[in-house]
Amino acid sequence: MNEKIKLSKRELDVMNVLWEMDKPATAKDIESFSSELSINTIIAVLKSLLKRGFIKVSDIVYSGTVLTRSYEYILTADDYMINQITKGFKKKLSPDKIVAALLSEEYDEETIESLEKLINQYKDDLNKRN
Repeated sequence: MNEKIKLSKRELDVMNVLWEMDKPATAKDIESFSSELSINTIIAVLKSLLKRGFIKVSDIVYSGTVLTRSYEYILTADDYMINQITKGFKKKLSPDKIVAALLSEEYDEETIESLEKLINQYKDDLNKRN
């Protein structure tokens, strides 16, 4: 993802429900999960998210006696947040300061090893390009 992903407040509301549910959901499921969203708003937002490629139709399922689409996310919460951090702060913060801020928390050894692997992989990729 080279460009910053922009979601409206309502799009983010619906994506948050899909991320939190972490399973395919119908518009009715989303409405039941989030009382602040009307069914009409949810349907309009789902169409927008579908068109933009952030969600996909997972299946056609029964909602009561009516067939309806269930949706699942393509854009993950992690990918969205990483996009917001890297694109939103890239010009204001250097990568080393972003990493230092993230490392100010305490992590277990497994997480630190995972981070080391990522850095080493990045170095290897960089060396291959040069």
